Amino acid sequence: MKALALTLALALAGTAQADRGRIREVTRWAYQLQGELPRPGAEADLLVIDPDGNRAPVTPRQLERLKSRPGRPGRIVLAYLSIGEAENYRSYWKSSWSRRPPPFIAGENRHWRGNFKVRYWSPEWQAIVLQAIDRIVDAGYDGAYLDIIDAFEYFAPDGPKPERRSAADDMAAFVERLARHARVDRKRPDFLIVPQNGATILDRIAPAHADDYLATVDAIGAEDAFYSGKRGENNPLHPDEEMLAALERFRRAGKAVLSVEYVTLPDKIHEYLKLAAQHGFAACFAPRELDHLIESKE
Repeated sequence: MKALALTLALALAGTAQADRGRIREVTRWAYQLQGELPRPGAEADLLVIDPDGNRAPVTPRQLERLKSRPGRPGRIVLAYLSIGEAENYRSYWKSSWSRRPPPFIAGENRHWRGNFKVRYWSPEWQAIVLQAIDRIVDAGYDGAYLDIIDAFEYFAPDGPKPERRSAADDMAAFVERLARHARVDRKRPDFLIVPQNGATILDRIAPAHADDYLATVDAIGAEDAFYSGKRGENNPLHPDEEMLAALERFRRAGKAVLSVEYVTLPDKIHEYLKLAAQHGFAACFAPRELDHLIESKE
C-alpha cells in the first residue's frame, strides 16, 4: 500500500509539473485590468485579469468562458494581485487607514494615486495577501500574476526609502511563501506563480536563494523592456539592456518571459512582435491603462 501511495503521489506531482509547464508554450498573451470583461482573440494563449472585476467579481461561468477556446487548448487565466502596494479600492482597505495608516503602509505612490507602498515583510500585510490567494484558488484561476515585485528596490539600502537591508531576500521569501500556500496548504500543485518585474532580484539574493526563487516561479512578466520613456504609450525603441540581461537568466532557466509593451500603433506593434520573437518572449501589446484589448492581424 505504501508503494502504491508513493507511486500515486509521484504521478500526481508529475501531472502538476506538466500542467505548470504549459505556460512555456505561450507565445501571445493579453492583459486587461479595467473596463468590461475582455473577449480575447483566439491567438491569446494566456490572459491576466483583475479577479475583482470592474463592477463585480468575475463569476465562475465567466472564468470558464475566458479559459475556453473552441478547437484549441484551453487558455491560461491568471488573477492579478499586487503584493508590493496596497490599493485603496480593494475590499481589505479600511476607511480609517486614510487618516491613520497601519505600520505596514509606507506612503502613497505619487505616480498612481490610491496605491500605497507597503512593508511587504509585515505579517499583517502578508496575512492580507494570503487571504487574497485563497480567494483566487477558490475561484478556480490557473495562478496568480504578482505585481510590484520590484518594491524591494524601493526599500533596499540604495533605494528611495533605504530601511531594509534584506529587502530583496524578503520579497523572494514572500513569493515563495505564497506559492507554498497555494500548492501545498491549498493542495493546488498546478498553481502558477508569475511575478511581474523585479528581474534583477536574482542578482541581489544569495545564489542558493536565487535557485529556490527560480524553482518557485513559472514565468516572469516584464514591462517596458524595449520601449521605455516619458510617454505613457508608443515611446521610441529604447531597449533596457540591464533588464534584458536579467530576463535572459530566467529564460535560460526554462521560465517563460511574458513581455508587455505599451504600444498601440501598427508599425510599433509589428516591430515589437519581431523583437519579442527574437528574444524568445511571449508578447503582449496594450494601452497603459489596461482598459481594453488591442487585436492584431499578425
